[in-house]
Amino acid sequence: RGSQVSLGRGAEFGERSLLEITTEAGGTATAIELTLVQALHQNIFREGLRLFPRETAYIDIVAATWLNASGGSRDITDIPPFVGCTKAFCRQVNGNLRTRLVHAGAPIFGAAPTVAMTSGSS
Repeated sequence: RGSQVSLGRGAEFGERSLLEITTEAGGTATAIELTLVQALHQNIFREGLRLFPRETAYIDIVAATWLNASGGSRDITDIPPFVGCTKAFCRQVNGNLRTRLVHAGAPIFGAAPTVAMTSGSS
């Protein structure tokens, strides 16, 4: 933040905001010469996904990969009830954890589990 970068022909920006991975703008883009820009607004993107639901699964994989790469997943041994458990037990439990992407406004779980690990805010 606060630094200036140069974007050349074909560069893209704002894709993490488009996928709702972040709500913060990574910066402000300012044209320094006559520039043609193609803008994809989030409501148009979401409507496209509604019309082509098979694409939603792919987009969700991309978003989950980006979230995971930014430290989204945690090992169960970091959660207080499991801190004193054996490594073998924690490995077994970790092997059965299921990760899924939950979109803003959607319920995280139908019936509350014992432990929920998330990246983001709920």
